[in-house]
Amino acid sequence: MKRLLLPALVLALLVGGYFFYRNQDEQQISRQIDQLIENIEHKKISLRKPSDVKKAVEEVLADEIEFYGAFPVPSGTHTPEDVIDKLGTLHGLTTLCEIEESSREIEIKGNKATVTVEAEIHVAVGKNIQRRENWTMMFELEKSDIWRISGIKGIPPGNASSPREAEGFF
Repeated sequence: MKRLLLPALVLALLVGGYFFYRNQDEQQISRQIDQLIENIEHKKISLRKPSDVKKAVEEVLADEIEFYGAFPVPSGTHTPEDVIDKLGTLHGLTTLCEIEESSREIEIKGNKATVTVEAEIHVAVGKNIQRRENWTMMFELEKSDIWRISGIKGIPPGNASSPREAEGFF
């Protein structure tokens, strides 16, 4: 009996620690950003259904999302349905969209958070038209029942020396 008690206790501590870590605000916020980025990315040949993308994106967005940035980032306030439509257009026009993060910084203040992501974005239209650019993406999140993205800002290369120096910060 004693031989089973120690391994069971160790296993219970590991499982409990995992769930404690997983439910921390920073981990929840990262999962929301990851889920959005995973559904922005695409390859022309994909097993992912548009309905799956729609559901995943709706889960992470607030009822209204404020956008700011240079083209192709939309501007103004949009609903999740608007975002899903624009995402569908992006996926329909491009054959590839990959986002490779180089850094991520999360800042939490009460029930609001800002996530700054530095990334290289690779977009292709057909076989011969491709572009790679380094962008800074900023996500504003608010927590009600769960953390939801309420603002997105896209800063193209060379636009500002620091994301916070760019006009229109949330």
